[in-house]
Amino acid sequence: MITVGGSSFTPGSPETLAVSGLDATQSTAVFRYETLEVTGSLSGSVWSFAFTADDTGVFDPTPNRFDCQIVYGDSTITPVVLRTGERKNGTEPTVPPGTTRVSSVIAGTGLSSSPSPITSKGTINLDAALSQLNDVAISGATNSQVLKYTSGTWSNQDESGGGGGSTALDDLTDVTITSAAADDFLSYSGSEWVNRSIPFMPEPGSSNRVRVGKVWNPLISTPAFVDVYRESFFQAIGGTNPEGDITVKSSGVEFSVACGGYLQKANGIKSSLPSDSVGIAGGIQVNTDGEMILRRGQQVDDADCGFFVFIDYVES
Repeated sequence: MITVGGSSFTPGSPETLAVSGLDATQSTAVFRYETLEVTGSLSGSVWSFAFTADDTGVFDPTPNRFDCQIVYGDSTITPVVLRTGERKNGTEPTVPPGTTRVSSVIAGTGLSSSPSPITSKGTINLDAALSQLNDVAISGATNSQVLKYTSGTWSNQDESGGGGGSTALDDLTDVTITSAAADDFLSYSGSEWVNRSIPFMPEPGSSNRVRVGKVWNPLISTPAFVDVYRESFFQAIGGTNPEGDITVKSSGVEFSVACGGYLQKANGIKSSLPSDSVGIAGGIQVNTDGEMILRRGQQVDDADCGFFVFIDYVES
C-alpha cells in the first residue's frame, strides 16, 4: 500500500503527483480512480502523474480514499491511499463525482469522435452525408437536380421542365431566338422578346428596319410618346442612277427625327449628311402626304452620284 498526496493536493486544481516507491522496471503505469485514468511518466525511479483540474475535481474532499490504484503494463496492481488537502477558497469540482462520470462514449451514425471511444474528454463531429438524414431519400442523383419535399420526405428530382434543369432562353413562351450571334441583345417587339444585332445601322431595305426608341409626338390628337424606327438607304456611284431628289418612302411617315450617312460625288468624295454647303446640300423632307424624300444639292444629284443614309422617323 502506497500513500500519495497530502496537504498540497487540492481537488479542483491542476496537480502533478510524483510518486517514489513504485515499480520503476515497468514500461507503463496508470493511476486509476473509478473511471478516471491518468498515464504516468517515469523519470529515474519516480513516476509522475499529471492531473488536470477536471481530473482532480472528481475526488471527494474526504481525506482518505482507498479505491485508488496503480496499474502497470504487465497488468499488476499496486493499491494507493490518496490523501487530499483542504479545498482552496472558491474552488469547486468542474465535473460531478466519479459515480456520475461517463465511462465511454461511442459516436453514432453520421458522427465521429476523437478519441474513439471517449472515456474522459473528447470531441464529437458531424460526419454525415445528406442521404443519412432521416427525412431525406437520395437515389441516383445527377448534376443539376434539386431537392423537393413530398409527404414528409426530401428527395432528389429534376427541375420543372425536365432535362435535369437544362433550359434554354428560347424555351420561354415569349422569347424567339433566331441565328443568335456575338453581341446580339434582346429587344421587345410588342408581343415577344427577339434577338437583334448591334449596331443600330440596319442593312438597306424596309424589312431590316429596327425600332430604336420613343419620341414625343405633339402632332397627334392626344400627344404622347410614340415609336421611332430606323431604316437605311443606299445608292452606289455609277451612270444609271436616278437624278435629283430621291423618294425613299412614298407614304406613312409623320416626321423625321434624325438622319446620318453621306452623299457621294462621282469622283468618290463623300460628304456627311445633313449638309448645307453650296452645291452639296442634303437633308430629309417629309411631305404632308407622308412621303419622305432625300434632298440632294446640284453637285451630288446626278446619275453618277451615290449615297448611304439612315433615317430615324415616326410613322403617321
